[in-house]
Amino acid sequence: MTHQLQAIYAQSVMYLAKSRLLILL
Repeated sequence: MTHQLQAIYAQSVMYLAKSRLLILL
């Protein structure tokens, strides 16, 4: 369960980072 939650958390962080970059661009 912990690994699954970590993977989901990492995906959300990456998604937020990408959207931030797109907004900045």
